[in-house]
Amino acid sequence: MALVVELVSPERVAFTGDAKMVICRTTTGDIAFLPGHVPFIGVLKSHYVRVLLEEGGEQVIAVHQGFVEVSPPEDGVTRVTILSDVCELANTIDRARAEAALAKAEAALSADPVDPEAAAAKERAEVRLAVARAVDRRSPDGGRRAPDGGRRDPNGGRRAQDGDAATVPA
Repeated sequence: MALVVELVSPERVAFTGDAKMVICRTTTGDIAFLPGHVPFIGVLKSHYVRVLLEEGGEQVIAVHQGFVEVSPPEDGVTRVTILSDVCELANTIDRARAEAALAKAEAALSADPVDPEAAAAKERAEVRLAVARAVDRRSPDGGRRAPDGGRRDPNGGRRAQDGDAATVPA
């Protein structure tokens, strides 16, 4: 069976390709999709999406909220469609701009710790920077590593919080 992935934003189709697996973070936790997955619709949090490519390697994408849909397998093909208002491939992220956005958001939060717009801006900047750092990381087999360094811990080493996926032992 095949797994076809399409990442769509209002401006363009940002990514299309064949994959072995897609991993994303929904509002209820992390989920992975493999060929033959049952139909699914979920709401995405601002986080990175990992696409393990069929030919090897990995595409890491910053997704700032949206939806994920898995269509029922048809003719041996399972389709994963990610719809997002804003998404950025790792190689398109401007690190300096993301760092400046993070600093601005942190300054706004220091002035008003409950500012929801500043908190959202900080979260988006942190996701962008995590994805940008992933561009330079290589796993021992030459594939791309996830922004958390390739660990199996979906919480990136931090303590689990409500809504986080369960930790998978390494």
